[in-house]
Amino acid sequence: MILFSEECYYYSRNPQRANKIVDISNYIDKKVEANMSNSTKGPAGQGKGKELKDKLSRDGKQLPILGNYDKMANFNYFKHFVFDIDSRRLNSTQISNKELEEPYELGWAEQCHYINDLEINDQSINKLELYIKEHAITK
Repeated sequence: MILFSEECYYYSRNPQRANKIVDISNYIDKKVEANMSNSTKGPAGQGKGKELKDKLSRDGKQLPILGNYDKMANFNYFKHFVFDIDSRRLNSTQISNKELEEPYELGWAEQCHYINDLEINDQSINKLELYIKEHAITK
């Protein structure tokens, strides 16, 4: 008999669907980079950090959190504003990745809807496994 072990983590913006908090501290920078390369992801690929840094500079101001270089400004804008400080408005989330971690004392966290093969019920039966069981033939 072939057994498949399935474990699925689905990103969940809806807190009612979230049933697991995942520590993403070691991956937050990769998450930022991936989102920055997706030009359809709102402010991510559009240079908003550089725009803000330049606007503040014209007004004789600066935000140290943005850093000194355009690429750093874009990265830090996305990491700190989109995923944390202004995430409700910029990322349409109920809670930021920083706020989410606080009760668990993590660096950064993400809420997921988690499903594993031990939680299979009538609505989520592994149909691939059932099909193999019913249709596989011996050579």
